[in-house]
Amino acid sequence: MHAFDPGAVAGKTRGAIDHIDYVDGMPGLVIHPRPAVLPHGAPLLVSGWTVDPVSGGAPQAICILLDGERPLEPHVEDSRTEYGLVLSTSDLPTGPHELRAYALSEDGSWYESAVVAFRLFDHHRTLPESGTLARELEMLLEEPLDATTGLALPPDTPIRANHWILFRGWTFDRTLGRGAEIIMAADEDGRTWSGPATLEDRGFEVIVPAAVFGRGRHHLRLTGLDAAGRRYANSIESTFDVIAAERPFPLTARVAGSAPPFAARLPEFRTSLPAEAPVVLASNGRLVVEGWALDESGVEADEVYLELTASGAGVPPLRYPAHPVDNSRFRATFNVPPHPNAVYELALAVVQPGRCSYSRASLATLHVEG
Repeated sequence: MHAFDPGAVAGKTRGAIDHIDYVDGMPGLVIHPRPAVLPHGAPLLVSGWTVDPVSGGAPQAICILLDGERPLEPHVEDSRTEYGLVLSTSDLPTGPHELRAYALSEDGSWYESAVVAFRLFDHHRTLPESGTLARELEMLLEEPLDATTGLALPPDTPIRANHWILFRGWTFDRTLGRGAEIIMAADEDGRTWSGPATLEDRGFEVIVPAAVFGRGRHHLRLTGLDAAGRRYANSIESTFDVIAAERPFPLTARVAGSAPPFAARLPEFRTSLPAEAPVVLASNGRLVVEGWALDESGVEADEVYLELTASGAGVPPLRYPAHPVDNSRFRATFNVPPHPNAVYELALAVVQPGRCSYSRASLATLHVEG
């Protein structure tokens, strides 16, 4: 491998890491959402392309830098501009990681061409199972939370594929007079996640990344284990729906010619929008907007944003992603800007399939007061 010194990077060249996925051991090829969230130990598949910024052709060499310090040599295709890499994650710590691609130019300098992030989670932290207890465990599962947004997930409320689900509740073993030691959650394919059941008042929490599931309805079965790793005789089940991953607003998208069908309201302040009179808000307060929206083809919109634009300020709008409630309905909750005596225009932006355009509909004028 060519010696690689991150300090010698001279600039940036054309290229992309256009494919990142992992082997999940499931039959068939399943494309997982990005950013990649994968179980610890799963091989990560990475591929991309890059060119020499000086010659415009194939670079002299390609290097992938892991977490800013570990150089990796990818397999280079016949074109010498395309490359691929299979990265073992067994020796990596759980948590966030980063891959950066560099091309060695004929001028002797390394040029950065692409960057991509991924996250590892531990999916088998349970104690070794050493049998099944004959007795049952009292269990109560509360309403799950979207751990990414902090919002509750009532029944039939879907979660974005790149968010995390927090399952919580409490347990009680009447024989021992205390709760279970560990709560294990298992899906239909036998994958498991676990969390300690040692929270205050016998409570438990288990966090599961929605990214490991495909779109559609899924079931998790939660079971309690005692200190010896023995499973209680009973369990409880939770059902949830996973929908498309949430993505940043496409900055290169252009406004489409027509606005989509929509309806929205401010439940905290008035009953309907748009309103003839301005809506007066307190700075540093909370604003909740909910409603429904369809894309231009009449299908429920995957990507809905609320735009907040300062009148006459000449700055880009603040955009807040709206989270789905059910079907075409959405809800957005965000902080009112802390600038008293300011005027903002509130609008609904619906990104169209393909992410090249979006439809925009004005909702209201907001006056922020101190």
